[in-house]
Amino acid sequence: LATAESKAGQIEDYFLARKRDVTTLSHTPTLIDAMERFDTVFEKGGLDSLEYGEVDRQVRPFLTYYRELAGFADLFLISPKGDAVFSVNRGEDLGSNYKTGYYKDSELAKVFDRASTLLETEVSDFGYYPATNEPAAFIASPIIKEGAVIGVVALQLSNKEVYQLVLDYTGLGQTGETIIGSAVQNKAVFVTPVRHDPHAAFRRSVTIGSVLDIPLQEAAQAKKRHGITVDYRGKPVLAAWRYLPSPRWGMVIKIDTDEAFAPIHNLKNVSLIISLIVVILVIIAALLISKSFSDPIVKLTRATGLIAAGDLTHRANIQSTDEIGELAMSFNTMAVNIEERVAERTAELSAANRELEAFTYTVSHDLRAPVRALLGFSTLLVKEHADSFNADGRRLLSVLQEESSRIGNLIDDLLDFSRLGHSELKRFHIDMNILVRTVVDQLRALEPQRSLTVSILDLPPLIGDPALLRQVFINLIGNAFKYTGKNQETAVTIGAQLDPKECIYFVADNGVGFDMRYAAKLFRVFERLHTTSEFPGNGVGLAIVQRIIQRHGGRVWAESKLGAGATFYVALPK
Repeated sequence: LATAESKAGQIEDYFLARKRDVTTLSHTPTLIDAMERFDTVFEKGGLDSLEYGEVDRQVRPFLTYYRELAGFADLFLISPKGDAVFSVNRGEDLGSNYKTGYYKDSELAKVFDRASTLLETEVSDFGYYPATNEPAAFIASPIIKEGAVIGVVALQLSNKEVYQLVLDYTGLGQTGETIIGSAVQNKAVFVTPVRHDPHAAFRRSVTIGSVLDIPLQEAAQAKKRHGITVDYRGKPVLAAWRYLPSPRWGMVIKIDTDEAFAPIHNLKNVSLIISLIVVILVIIAALLISKSFSDPIVKLTRATGLIAAGDLTHRANIQSTDEIGELAMSFNTMAVNIEERVAERTAELSAANRELEAFTYTVSHDLRAPVRALLGFSTLLVKEHADSFNADGRRLLSVLQEESSRIGNLIDDLLDFSRLGHSELKRFHIDMNILVRTVVDQLRALEPQRSLTVSILDLPPLIGDPALLRQVFINLIGNAFKYTGKNQETAVTIGAQLDPKECIYFVADNGVGFDMRYAAKLFRVFERLHTTSEFPGNGVGLAIVQRIIQRHGGRVWAESKLGAGATFYVALPK
């Protein structure tokens, strides 16, 4: 039963995740724009027109990348009239009409009709698809713009992924297998290979009402049971069967009874004897020791819990002279030692932090003068004595200028970072909508040539230091602009999430993103996930953000997926 529930959960989760993927894709602005453009050029000149070729050249890389990233077999865009105006695989079905053409009775045509009619993401049956000459299943979702259906996006599931779920025999021994079937007219048809018949998909079936493989018949008819029965081979098996609503499949998990019950027959008598002995011993032991041990143990457990929760002043009040009493005395001594060591380490850590901040400030401050002199003299050499150098010398002077400027910026960032530990917070009531709009306008002005789509949702007010929080959003929004710089279309959203205890703000972008395995490095000083040649910066900005937010008693974190943008969250107490 546990194996059946686990397998059913895996398959259901797979289909639900695929449906979410397709639903999300259908709402993306890039896909909506692609659907409109393909429909227009297809209607105007068909697949062979120059206009269609240009749109295909611009949009295909994105759709192909998504299909490969999500693990689908193919991706289709279908117009409201039923025309297949785009296919990643460019199969023979491209350009056909799913309402009137050769494929009008295919599963893709049916799921297209349901999605465009019901305005929901729909999953097709798993059936033979003539265009690929193999079984296939599709998930389709309507593409809606301004309340009107402008097309349907359909993705073909990967048979390999589906079969991997079914053909995983973990926990099923040497004879166990998973059977997936679908009710077709008066038969329960196998839709995937099985362990004992690798060619069973759509070649093997069981007549509903026959005496063979009753579990598959009932599972295909949405019945849930388990028991000993006879399978399609005519062999007795222990089976559990379920109906899977998302793909509309019946599932049977089974194992031959000979294998399932073999260990039970061998261990039955031994287990009974051992169980009786263990029960008797446990009862005797419990009666003998429970009265004398229970109370001291409860007290000691309570004391342990309080100290673990942070109350280092609590002591275990146990007066007995036996082992429990000695343990309590040792425990109390340990608690005293821990309390003293925690106090010592806290004082040492505070002193070390103060010394480190002072050292950072002093070093950064003392370095500014020589670095500025270096930058000034190198600039003077370029302006007044450039002719005295050959081309290689002038290039080296240029490198010297750039590196001096970079070191100067780095020192300034270090000084800003160190000052955060000394400056006093000035708390005022802040209209976050005005603050964020001002920051966005300021950053836009630095890149007037870029096309930036910035959405600012309603932001709740906050009490905090306006100057420091302004710096937080300058750093976060500036990063969003920077890491979307290679996109054709930049989309940045600044908004907030409802929470009874915190004001949670977020900055989301559609940039390069990052691998969540390296998320812990983001807020460390000088830690970078990209080289300066890819994206400029000193690796201090997010460390400053974290220091400011922590000083306000808040927290900051990030969520991302490589190549799919990033979202940074700032949570501050109300």
